[in-house]
Amino acid sequence: MPSADELIGHHTVDGLLRAMRTAAPDADLTALRAAPRQIAPLSLRERADLLRDALLADLPDGYAALAAAVRSARDNDPDFTG
Repeated sequence: MPSADELIGHHTVDGLLRAMRTAAPDADLTALRAAPRQIAPLSLRERADLLRDALLADLPDGYAALAAAVRSARDNDPDFTG
């Protein structure tokens, strides 16, 4: 059984990257692509914060743009479950 910290891991980042590439194809996603190299030593909360901060950095056009990308990912990627 995985530890709590492993609930958000490389598989989570990979799925999020895949979903965001589809939902926001013009976004560079630099911070999100860097996340797998940073995630290993972090606690569950720190992992969630890392991904939140990466999304905010990579989709910097405010809440409305970020919300639209997340909704698009939800609607177009059956594996994107939040």
